[in-house]
Amino acid sequence: MNRIALTAGHGSRPRSVVIADFNNDSRMDVAFANSGSHTIAIFFGGGNYSFSNLTTYSTGSTPVSIAVGDFNNDSRFDIVAANYDSQTVSIFLGYGNGCFTNQSIYSTGPESYPYFVAVGDFNNDTA
Repeated sequence: MNRIALTAGHGSRPRSVVIADFNNDSRMDVAFANSGSHTIAIFFGGGNYSFSNLTTYSTGSTPVSIAVGDFNNDSRFDIVAANYDSQTVSIFLGYGNGCFTNQSIYSTGPESYPYFVAVGDFNNDTA
């Protein structure tokens, strides 16, 4: 097994990681929730254990957990982040080419401090 080290930057403090093909090239990409730099960071897989330079999206807060799902039913991967300090979740909708929309922010309520986020079909509508 080959070991690879990915560096998300000084002070980034990665807390959570997900793996998905965000740019539809049939190669797995790696995304991190960086609580120290208040970002979601993505390394795009290049094959043969190689990854592209880091691409980041600001959450404006302290993301501690991320998950992947299709939140708008367009068959493209989207990212949700739990932002502890701001008591919010951020949703980044994927375009399928490795780029994402600006975040949509939703409050989780006063004194909630979300620490984990999970994805599922909670209302059983298959969407």
